[in-house]
Amino acid sequence: MQVAQRWILARLRHETFFTLEELNARIRELCDSLNARPRKQLGGVSRCDLYERIERPALKPVPTTSFVPRSWKKVRPNSDYHVQVEHHWYSVPHALAHEEMEACFNGSTVEILHYNNRVASHPRSHVMYGHTTDPEHRPPNHKAWAERDPGGLVEWAEKTGPNAAAMMQRIFESNTHRDQTWRSGRALMRMGETYGAARTEVACERALRFGAHSYKPIERMLKNGFDLRPHPDDAEPQAPPIAHDQIRGPGYFLN
Repeated sequence: MQVAQRWILARLRHETFFTLEELNARIRELCDSLNARPRKQLGGVSRCDLYERIERPALKPVPTTSFVPRSWKKVRPNSDYHVQVEHHWYSVPHALAHEEMEACFNGSTVEILHYNNRVASHPRSHVMYGHTTDPEHRPPNHKAWAERDPGGLVEWAEKTGPNAAAMMQRIFESNTHRDQTWRSGRALMRMGETYGAARTEVACERALRFGAHSYKPIERMLKNGFDLRPHPDDAEPQAPPIAHDQIRGPGYFLN
């Protein structure tokens, strides 16, 4: 406990108070008296004098806006000049692809900084794995660039198998955003290269069966090995029960 607190408590110990307001008023009087006393350690100057002489002129106005905490994250855009922040993709100028950057974000804004210079600012989006793209960030030849890559993806999918080709086609038809289409197709191809054509075909077939339009379900199946397990729909039908005089069956209990 500090010396000032002990000094105040020593004086309050011998006094009686009937309400909290009386106690608080007395504490205020003692604090004012303590701060006005000259201090030998301070050269005979009181705390109030030092405050008025040194601290008060240095005070700044209270901010008019509330403090908003921000989070920081190191990011690096790929060839599609987008960075991932909290499961959403945001664009940066295409010339900065593959450069290391920092993302500064809060509940309403996402800012991308490159060597402490802000190069992109977007409204915060909470759409999982969606894309927010500033048209100014696109390269002049973006259309030709975007149309060139999907051709290679389709060729890979057709070599992998009919289910992979159908899944790739569904991805292209479902995503109207060129950048998202390219990224989803590339992700599917990377999984095929990692897990092999046979497993990718099985995963794509099952994803097509329940109407998937993204590579995400396929990724989960391959990572967790679900494609290696028998599918419930593919299980062999159970044989009918054996008819025997000694087996009563469910109808027995209805009589």
